[in-house]
Formats: sequence, structure tokens, C-alpha cells
Amino acid sequence: MPESDPTVGPAANETTRHRRAPDCHIAYTAAEWEAIVEAARASGRKPAAFVRNASLEALPTGHSAVGNAPLIRALGRCGTTLAKLATTAREIGAVPEAASFELALAELLAVVRRIETPQDTSPPR
Repeated sequence: MPESDPTVGPAANETTRHRRAPDCHIAYTAAEWEAIVEAARASGRKPAAFVRNASLEALPTGHSAVGNAPLIRALGRCGTTLAKLATTAREIGAVPEAASFELALAELLAVVRRIETPQDTSPPR
């Protein structure tokens, strides 16, 4: 149980509860709710806190397909450029000028560096 979890222990005070959005109601089958209760008990949390944390953890982050959509599109463009250069080389039997390859490689490396740079995934305050 993380110390920074505001849904359990001393951090779950009245002030924290008042800052939250209105309650939402989700319907579960009896079997689903029992599984949630058992998992919550095993983690030392109340069922509501367990469901809240699980749902927040499921939100897209910088490492998800949704969060990385711009990077995925950029990689696709780089791949398309490299594929065109390879097709040209096959069709004419010669390698296109080095500058074309260098530019495509530079674009690809720039995108890879963006992926390797940790993104701030903390929720806005």
C-alpha cells in the first residue's frame, strides 16, 4: 500500500473527500463485486478505494498507444520515407543520394529520442 495513497490511512481526511468530484455509481454482478471485495481485502483497502485506484491506474499514460499516437504517426512517416528510398534504390539499381538517407535517419532518431525521454504523466494539479 503506497504511502502517498490519499484514499487510505490518515491522508483520507475530510478535506480530501470534499475536493473530489461527485460520486458515480457503477453496477456490478454479485460475482464481480465479490471479486472486488476479495482483491480489496487482500490489498488492505476498502472496496471503493480499490475500485477508484484501479480505474485511475487504467487511464492512458505517456506509454500507452493512445498517449503515444503522435509518436506512432511520426514513426510511420519515417518508415514510409525509408520504404520509398528503398523502392527507388531497387527500381533504378542504385542507392539514392546519401543526403536523403541521412535526412530520413535523422528524423527517425529524433522520434526515437522523443520516445526515450520520460514524459510527465502526473495528473494536473
